Amino acid sequence: MVAILPFHGQAKVKSVLSGDTVVLVGKKGSNTTHAPEVTFTFEKVNAPRMASKANSNVDDPGAFSSREWLRNICVGKTVSFETRKQGASAGDRVYGLLFVPDPMTDSKQWNLSVESVRRGFCTPKTLGGANNDDDDADANGGEDYEGALQ
Repeated sequence: MVAILPFHGQAKVKSVLSGDTVVLVGKKGSNTTHAPEVTFTFEKVNAPRMASKANSNVDDPGAFSSREWLRNICVGKTVSFETRKQGASAGDRVYGLLFVPDPMTDSKQWNLSVESVRRGFCTPKTLGGANNDDDDADANGGEDYEGALQ
């Protein structure tokens, strides 16, 4: 499996596709004509779906406001990321955590997954099943969502 992104790094946000998915742009390589772009989706959260042919061209309630909140926070800015899933099992996307500087204090970082849930723009994914070992939030009754993302 070829890694699309390193485990940790920084990239610039080019655009926001939905309340839980952004397009990251890396640095232009010496032997390439343009910078690489990666679709990056927040791990363990769901945002309302934007209109598409799959859902009869109708936005889910809150889809536009969720996307706009994320767009206002991070488009054009350099963000830090941690990849959790990529490659063959993830398709053409990279899943992980995205961090931006806290607007109130530059010394702290916001985990955008946690902030989007805290502000009501996304919901934690409900991961179920008796054979699911990587679901820390459900083991605690869903109460330790922030701890599961740390």
